[in-house]
Amino acid sequence: MKLHDIRTLIKSLPIVLAVGLYLVFKPDAADTADVKMEYAVTQTGNELYEVTYGEVINGDTVNVIVDGQSQPVRLLMIDTPNAPQPYAEEAKERVEQLLSEAKKIQLLHDVGAQQDEDGRLLAYVFVDGVSLQEHLLKEGYATVRDVTVPNNTFEKQFESIEKQAKQAKLNIWSIDGYVDETDGFQEDVMN
Repeated sequence: MKLHDIRTLIKSLPIVLAVGLYLVFKPDAADTADVKMEYAVTQTGNELYEVTYGEVINGDTVNVIVDGQSQPVRLLMIDTPNAPQPYAEEAKERVEQLLSEAKKIQLLHDVGAQQDEDGRLLAYVFVDGVSLQEHLLKEGYATVRDVTVPNNTFEKQFESIEKQAKQAKLNIWSIDGYVDETDGFQEDVMN
C-alpha cells in the first residue's frame, strides 16, 4: 500500500465510522412518530389488530385481508388526490411501497363508527408502528379532511403534521391554490 493510499484511508475513517454508527444507532421510525401506537391505543380505547396487505385502491383507500377475507379500508381523517389529479399516482405508489415492504400492518378503529356507508372499515393503519396517515401527511401527499366526530382523536396531531408539510411546500402543497380546505383538490389551478 502506498503512502498516499494510507493517507486517504485515514482521512476517510471518520466518515466511515460516522456512517457505521448512524446505521447501528439510528432511531426507529416508530420512535420518532408523532402519533405513537401505544398512545393511539390508549386514546381510542381500542385494540390494534394485524391484517395482511391486499391492494391499494388509491392514496386513502386500501384493501387488506382480515380473517381470510378482503376488506376495503378508508384511512381516517385524510384525503389524497384521485386519478387523474396531480400527485394522485405518487400518493398511491407511496402507499403501495409502504404496505408491500411492511413487516407488520395493523388497524386501529377510533371511538366512532367502524364502517362507512359503503361498508369500508374506517381505521388508522399502522405500518411497522407508524400510522400510514402520518406518513402521507408528512410527505405532502395528503391533507386533513373528512373529519367526523367522534372519529377525530388525532385531529390536532394530524393538523400539526400537515402544517409542517404545507410550510415546506411538499408535493400537493407545492402548487398554490391546489388544496382547498372545503372543496378539495382544485385541478383548475393547473391551467
